[in-house]
Order: sequence, then structure tokens, then C-alpha cells
Amino acid sequence: MSVWTDGKTHVVVGPAGLSIHRDDEVQLILAADQLGGQLPPKKGKAGFARIRPLAVNAGVELAFTVDAERKLVRAPLGEAKGDTLKFPWDISALAPADGQRVFAAYVTGTKARALTSIVLGSPPADPKGKWEHEYENDKPKKVDWPENLLWEKAPWSRKTRWATDPDLIQVNANPHAYTVYDTASAVVGVLRRPGPKQPPEGFACVLRTPQEKGTTVAATATSRGVLVATCKPDGQAVICEFADDGKLLAHRLFTAKKIGPLALAGSRVFALVEDRKLLILDSELAPEAELELGDAFAAGPSQVQLRPNPEGTGFLLAVADKVLRGVASDAGAWSLTELDLTSVPPPGEAHAAEIAEAEIEQPNEPTGANGQPLDSRTRIITQAPRLSLNPQQPNDAWSFPAGGHFEIALNAVSVGGPAETGLQIEVHGDALDKGLIELESVAIEGTNQGQASFEIRGKKRVALLPEFRLPAGVDPVKDRKIKPKDRFLENPEDTFVTVRLSGKTLAPGSELIYVRVGFDGTDEGSLMRGRPLTVS
Repeated sequence: MSVWTDGKTHVVVGPAGLSIHRDDEVQLILAADQLGGQLPPKKGKAGFARIRPLAVNAGVELAFTVDAERKLVRAPLGEAKGDTLKFPWDISALAPADGQRVFAAYVTGTKARALTSIVLGSPPADPKGKWEHEYENDKPKKVDWPENLLWEKAPWSRKTRWATDPDLIQVNANPHAYTVYDTASAVVGVLRRPGPKQPPEGFACVLRTPQEKGTTVAATATSRGVLVATCKPDGQAVICEFADDGKLLAHRLFTAKKIGPLALAGSRVFALVEDRKLLILDSELAPEAELELGDAFAAGPSQVQLRPNPEGTGFLLAVADKVLRGVASDAGAWSLTELDLTSVPPPGEAHAAEIAEAEIEQPNEPTGANGQPLDSRTRIITQAPRLSLNPQQPNDAWSFPAGGHFEIALNAVSVGGPAETGLQIEVHGDALDKGLIELESVAIEGTNQGQASFEIRGKKRVALLPEFRLPAGVDPVKDRKIKPKDRFLENPEDTFVTVRLSGKTLAPGSELIYVRVGFDGTDEGSLMRGRPLTVS
């Protein structure tokens, strides 16, 4: 089951398909067969039933969900006009946006080079198309985690990118912001809107919270930061509110071995605990109510969706085979019932049609003053950051006089994307081991610049530039008339960087030296250059 509610109208994706429920009417929008049936469950000892992502716009005119292969589906609701269409995006998670737009996390690339992207807009029909808003996140910043809070010394994941397993990525939306969090790394991102109906301009923060094997995490944004619930398998748990800069604003300890979805609506916070009860807290994180869910998970482990209404006076909680509805009375007492789905009408003739794929519109190719097509290449955001040696790099031998200073310059070009923060330069080889040279520093030259000193790590010399931002590359020119050596000549200026190593020559000799220019925390996408180095 998947659900959305505004308190009066409910939208459900269940065994019957996609349906809309109002007080006086229940309408089947899409039959289950049109969506390809249920999502396949996760198998294995830790398996569970999967439920579909679902997002409904504020006017209850449009729903976004996925078919059985996780391709994005857009369907008009009720009397709203428009066609039901399928789009070529492999969706991990969805959250509502205004009008024809949706907030989404999707996966692209091959299995070996997969990448999760965070976007907002009306979905393009072309899988190579550009979304209206594409959000690149900075390197996560550790929150200010107090000593001895759950751990004597907090453990941290080193991952810097969103997980590509759709089971591990969660997104949600409330009036304060969009929230993205990765349950594998406990990294949380918040995107705030400048105005009520304005899309975010970028991430307000990307925070790293403590994580170790068996830890569960959930998050949602607040007006002044983000709530993060962290549970350890031993039953120690805490809900923290962090400011966008990572400072701890408030926290409350509780006992739980597992945390499920976390939601904020009105003045209330809702948290699913151990798949058996729902905690309801006030804005100061003080307990208001605790609702036992009974046999909600009798059918077995399941993903969960928790959808409160905007006022926080009711909620829907969906698992694999049922939807629970909670309603607060004027006196603050809560009642819990199962949402009746037996009134969903059976499929009719209209539900026999396959969902049409969105058609790609062929735009008019813009031309310049000479009548030739303009270079409309876009930045790469669907691969992984990668550096390549600029083919214009001189191929001269590295030869320097003894007893002086030397410089080695590598001309690189960004050929991957999205943009990445954090550069690492490693140098090793017999020229270092046998004392021919001593490295001192490295300077990065280009649109973005940086400088760092080398430190010794075993036989390697390593320099880190954690704040250096490498812009994304652009799609390569594929004109066969252009020589390989000239293929980057028309690139944007900011895609070029020069890496300049400097140091002292100490002793005569000729040995090999290797330079790797890459990204902090991974060897993927690195540029490697090895050459004989002669000191005479």
C-alpha cells in the first residue's frame, strides 16, 4: 500500500491499483495490471515487502507513482484533464511539488557506475533531458554530536554520495522544506523553498549523523533545521534537532531498537517505533500520545509510509497489506481504525489500456549568426566525477638540475559529473623512495583555485584540498572531423585545471614517479600520470 492524504481526500496505491477516496466517492484511476502488478519484495533473511513511492500535488489533481520496474508514472486525478503517461526515469523516492512538477530521487548509469540524482520539475520525456532543477550536494558536514550520547565515541560513515539502492533513499516534504536522507550512511540533506510556491535553489545543508551496523535513522525538516531520529539495536535512541549548520538545538532520549518514518505536521511530530507503535510528540519533543498498532505487520516485514494531514490532527500509515487511519478528537484523544478499501470499484474497459510512454518533442535546433548550430552541450550529472589528462598536455620528460627547485604541471579536464568537492593528490615511486626529490606543495590553477602541503603516508606523499570544487564536465564533441587532440578545445573554461607540484631536487639519478589526481575518499574517476624523472 502507498498513501497520501490532506485529511479529507485520500489517494491509495494498493492491490486494486491507484484509487482516490473522497467522502462521497471512490474512483479507480489505474488498475494494478496497468502498473505491472506489485513491486517485487526484497528477498533474503532481511527481506521485506516493498511499497511504491507516491506523490500528489496540493490541488489533488495529479499523482506520481511508479510501475513495477520503478519507471515514473504520472496520472491525472478525478476530473483533472490530461493523459496518464510513463516516463523513462528509475525512481527511488518521490515527494509532492506544485502544479505539474514533482520532487524525485532517481538512479541512472550502469550498475558499476550508478548515481542517485535529486531533482524537481515536470519530468522530461527524454531520458537524456534536463530537469527544471537538478540539485548537487556538497560534501556532508558532521553534526555537533555530544560526547557519550548513545556512544562513548560516535561512529561515522565515510560515504559522500547518495546510495543507489532505492530501498536506502527516503525523501519527504512539509511546509518547511524537502528532506533527503540515506539510511545506509545516515547523511541528511535539507532543501528550503525561498517562498511558499518557489522551488529550492539548492541544499540548505547536508549533514552527516552517527551511523554503525544495525543503526536505523529517520529525518524530516523543521523551521530552524532538521529532526533526526537515531536508534541502536540495543534499544538506546534519541531524536535530535540540528540547525542547518549542524549545531545541536534540542534532543530527547527514548527507548527503541528501530525507528521508522518521521513526519512533522502542524505542531506535532510523528515517529514509527519498532514497527509496533506510533509516538506523537509536541514541537518541544515532549510526548503527547503513544498508539499501539496491533497486528499492523502481521503479514510480515514491510516498508512503511506515514502521511499526516497538514494540521497534524490525523494521519495515514500504510504497510504492505493495509492502511491505518489515526484521528485526533477535539480533546486530543486519538482513535485508530483500518481504512476501508473494499469499496474500490473493479477495473472497467478504460483500465485495459496500457500506459502510454511520454513522447519526446524534437526542439528546433538553435543556430548562430553564421547559420551553424550552437554548442548546446549540457553539464554531465548522471555519471560520476572523473578527471582526464588534457590531450594538449606536453609529453616532455621530467628532467631537473640537482640542488634546486622543480615544478611538475599536469593539465587536466573534468569529463564526468556531477560536480564534486574534495580533491586528493597522491605521489609515489622510486624517485621518492630513493631520495631524488622532496615534495613540498601543490597548487591547483583554474577558475577554482587551491593550495596544500604534502604529508607522508607510508611510501606515498598525499595532499588534500577538501574544499576544492571541481565543476562537472560537458558531453564530448562527437564530430569525427575534430582530431582527438582538439576534442576539448571548446569546453567551458571552468572544466580545465592545472595541477602544479613543487619541491626540491636532492640527489642525481633517474627513476619513475607516479602522480594520481582524484577525489577524497575514492580512487574512482582519478587521473594517473607516470613518467621517468631525472635529476642531473
